Amino acid sequence: MSKVKQVTLAELLEDPVYRQWFNQPPAETEFTRWRVYVKVKKKAAWAKRDFVTWKKAFKFLAKNSRAWYDCVLVCRNNAYRPPVIRVGRKRQYYSPIVNWPGRVWCPHCRRPTIFGWFATHHAFSGTFRPLPWRKRCSICGIAQEAIKEYK
Repeated sequence: MSKVKQVTLAELLEDPVYRQWFNQPPAETEFTRWRVYVKVKKKAAWAKRDFVTWKKAFKFLAKNSRAWYDCVLVCRNNAYRPPVIRVGRKRQYYSPIVNWPGRVWCPHCRRPTIFGWFATHHAFSGTFRPLPWRKRCSICGIAQEAIKEYK
């Protein structure tokens, strides 16, 4: 069995529909909090930095993203649906992003990611550890059973 590779933001932004969606400010409340996760090199650990607004987080990501192997703009407390497109008279989730092979749409990372089992996870700090029998997003750590499945 081959190992599924995490898709990078640069690869995702090659898709014009996803790029347009990603660059638009999402709906926020005064309580929305953002986090940028960064992988400087392919084998490096994820680093993080917190922001109060999407605009500040996006500017930080846009300014530095070319220097990093991968980066993620995560909403810590709101879930976001994938891009929606119109096909004829119907609206539907954008299939190439939602149905990316081997990945699941993470509504907090706002991208397709790999979900797996973790005994430890970089998103959990201190003495708190994730429950190892729950599949979690490999980036933000949300449990797969806690999110909506998009198709």
